[in-house]
Amino acid sequence: MKRIIFISIPLSCQLVYAQAFGEAQGISNSDWQLGMRNANATGTASILGYNVTAKYPGERSDNWTVSISVSSDIPGGNTAGGQFVTGTQIEWTAPQGLIGSADPSWFLCRTAYSSSKLMGCESAPSQGSCDGILSDNCWSDLQESLEAGGQCQNNTLPPSCTDELGLSDGEGFGLTIARPIKSNSSDSTSLQLRFGDGSHELGNFTAYDSAIRQIWVVVTGFAQAGSDSAHPRGSAGQPGSIACIQASEVQRDSRDFEDTASIAPLSLMRILACVTLVLALI
Repeated sequence: MKRIIFISIPLSCQLVYAQAFGEAQGISNSDWQLGMRNANATGTASILGYNVTAKYPGERSDNWTVSISVSSDIPGGNTAGGQFVTGTQIEWTAPQGLIGSADPSWFLCRTAYSSSKLMGCESAPSQGSCDGILSDNCWSDLQESLEAGGQCQNNTLPPSCTDELGLSDGEGFGLTIARPIKSNSSDSTSLQLRFGDGSHELGNFTAYDSAIRQIWVVVTGFAQAGSDSAHPRGSAGQPGSIACIQASEVQRDSRDFEDTASIAPLSLMRILACVTLVLALI
């Protein structure tokens, strides 16, 4: 069974946790899925994963990916009144059946960071790579943190990255999602984070132009689940992964980076003024 959690982001927030509050912009799940099947721009990167069907700590597993999709003009529940939404979806995908049959000893932590400092008019040089995106200091500090396997115990970025992404001055935000990986769905392969801007008129591409230029810093951690609900995160986990992704693979007849080149970057305060986030656990 799929659970949908809709998340709102207050302007003052730096790191946001899931809080259910109802229908996001009136978007139905079927409309969202249709929009993402016909996404205007996408991107995919390979990340470090584990065979979570075996008891923790398991072994490393290939073919885990994190992907991004951007779709403009998703019906927002009141299309007659011009209510459409530009949606961004970040999705973690494991080999077929791995999540659905996961051993209960695993705990999965995922954090996606967005910042107005990580927006440009050209596509990222390589999906997954953070070269030229994060500074050497931030990268080395973050790698050290990831190798220590503490993403599920301490999901904050190193100070060098916090300042760089603008998390301390309102130019960036992070969303963290942490839960036992065990799913009730035997055919489950993925977990999603859904991000929607405020409603706009059909064919208004301001939000879309911003969405395809946004680079997301995605951190993934695998840890041992705790023995009780009060302490679900258990001990320090396995080495984690980081990927910088962008919806840079623009589909035919969709607006590309050249079309957005003359558009000034939106301030994050304007972006967050009407943001809705959705977490879908499949």
